[in-house]
Amino acid sequence: MLDFLSSRPSTDEQTRRCAHLLATIIADSIRTLGVKPRKDEFKRRGSDGDAQESLNFLFRKDSPFPVYAQLIGLDAQAIREKVLQISEYDKNLVPDWGPMQRKAARLRIHWYMAAKRGQMAPEESLEIF
Repeated sequence: MLDFLSSRPSTDEQTRRCAHLLATIIADSIRTLGVKPRKDEFKRRGSDGDAQESLNFLFRKDSPFPVYAQLIGLDAQAIREKVLQISEYDKNLVPDWGPMQRKAARLRIHWYMAAKRGQMAPEESLEIF
């Protein structure tokens, strides 16, 4: 069960607003992965700037994401695992996404993880861990 900091009755207004901001940052990072890709993004097998920043935010070791998640009562590793499981048919993580958005996110994650494993040429690789 999630224990969002902002949903606790004893949470003061400033803390509640800060928790909402952090939750919005995390949600926006995930949603950005599903933005319709430009044609050149597929040619070079890499993410566009915003999607790349989202991947870095969610997966880099030096990212503030785990701290943000912890501050609002979420498990960063569980979110990362769920993001890695995005498929064209899974409607649970981002319910308002269509098949193309899920496919775009899945491709970007695939490219990101391939670069992490060193399976892409250096000029194609993305900034990782």
